[in-house]
Amino acid sequence: MCCGHINRREFIGLTTAGVAGASLGFTPSLFAQAKIEEWNPDKPMITTGKKLKVQPVLLYRISKKREKTSWRPWGGLHNEEDVSKEINRISEELNSLSNNSDFPLEILPVVKVQSLGEASKVRDSDCDVMIIYAASGGGNVLEACVSENRHNIIFLRHRSGPVYLWYEIIHCRFLRKGGSGFELDSYRNPAGINIHDVVVDNYQELLWRLRALYGVKNFIGSNIVALGGAGGWGCPQAPELTREKYKIEIKD
Repeated sequence: MCCGHINRREFIGLTTAGVAGASLGFTPSLFAQAKIEEWNPDKPMITTGKKLKVQPVLLYRISKKREKTSWRPWGGLHNEEDVSKEINRISEELNSLSNNSDFPLEILPVVKVQSLGEASKVRDSDCDVMIIYAASGGGNVLEACVSENRHNIIFLRHRSGPVYLWYEIIHCRFLRKGGSGFELDSYRNPAGINIHDVVVDNYQELLWRLRALYGVKNFIGSNIVALGGAGGWGCPQAPELTREKYKIEIKD
């Protein structure tokens, strides 16, 4: 307010409050007491999006001893007691991650997967992101967990806990696969997964991926209001492309 004139920000704030108040039956005297808050560029932005639903999965296999032959792959989970400790560790780590994140996360209980049948069930679970803690187990079971209909992240342990078998073999047994004739293999991106969807030990690396996926979830299929109508800077087809590619409803 300067020399009896109201500035643009205060005008918008008061008129918006007036419209809201009229619709709710509030009296003008209430708004006369309202405090106009100045814009603070250092204040955290308001988070209004829907929660990102995360399904953690522990992939493992308990091997049985066989005489006079190699029977156990290397890795830190050798019995069900080890598995229980690992599930508790994963749950605590993800709860801490959720409590300290700057966007809302819904962390579902950890699901154990050892067989193709269990993998098929979890593949169709209702979630936005599946985090597969690939401790051990066959490549066919790992592949059966992932789905192209959602986002997938693979978390591996090297130094953050019991070492995972897939820390060693994720590259040559999943991301790439050689042929039966030993022909040159190449990246195959199973269910859209590539090296950027694999995290080793670092939960900050996991957090920024989840933050990005939270943004994707709350961007695609959203509604926007275009004051004065929608247009495109150097591309008149931009509004049409936005509707088709990102499923955004533009309200003029």
